[in-house]
Amino acid sequence: MIDGAVAAGVLVYNAGEDLARCVDSLRALFPVERIFVTDNASSDDAASLLPPEIRVSRNATNIGYCAGMNALLRWAKREGAEFLLSINPDATIDERSVRVLLDACGEQRVALAHPKILRRDSGVLDGAYGEITWRHLAVRMLGEGVADAPRWDKRKFVPFGHGACFVARIDAVFAVGGYAEEFFAYQDEAELGRRLAAAGWRIVYEPRARAYHHGPWGNTDREHLKKYFLARNSVLLLKNTAGGITR
Repeated sequence: MIDGAVAAGVLVYNAGEDLARCVDSLRALFPVERIFVTDNASSDDAASLLPPEIRVSRNATNIGYCAGMNALLRWAKREGAEFLLSINPDATIDERSVRVLLDACGEQRVALAHPKILRRDSGVLDGAYGEITWRHLAVRMLGEGVADAPRWDKRKFVPFGHGACFVARIDAVFAVGGYAEEFFAYQDEAELGRRLAAAGWRIVYEPRARAYHHGPWGNTDREHLKKYFLARNSVLLLKNTAGGITR
């Protein structure tokens, strides 16, 4: 059981049966009072079907991933947490991997620690880590949709990581202003990474930790929504953080 100055947080929007699977996996890792669920005005009833001992905060409207993450981080901080394991409702992670991420995030000037993310149903990589290219969509996720291989087993400091699962040092995120809420969802990891780097914080990709993610694949509506926000927010990323000839 993982205890101490860490909490687990799940931000939910119409997660369906995935939410119960995710929370069940967290209950095997964390004391129940250290599991926080924030429902972003879902139209399904997945959160209401959770066990009564799981605390759920419900937003009246869908305030987006970024505002929802800020609220979740503030909630964890109020409860005395120094670190937050953020995990999507369609993702799972094991105890050893969480401990690896916590160790990494406990290092000096490390703000975020990301695992290797694999697709739940196929075993291929959903993504390793990201880089800013300033080309089409401004960023790219390295390893997305490719077979896992030794090249993805090197621990390194990166511009940003995969947002489906990570451990955050809460005070570091708020020291740079938290998530940029105008992004709503997607590309926010890259924008936050730019501000963290400018303030001297680091983001680590730790492949000894592994998480499994379902993602939007096969859901046409979710895929279209993701494409829209990736395009929209690439413009915001350029506007807000690019300079000189790049801008």
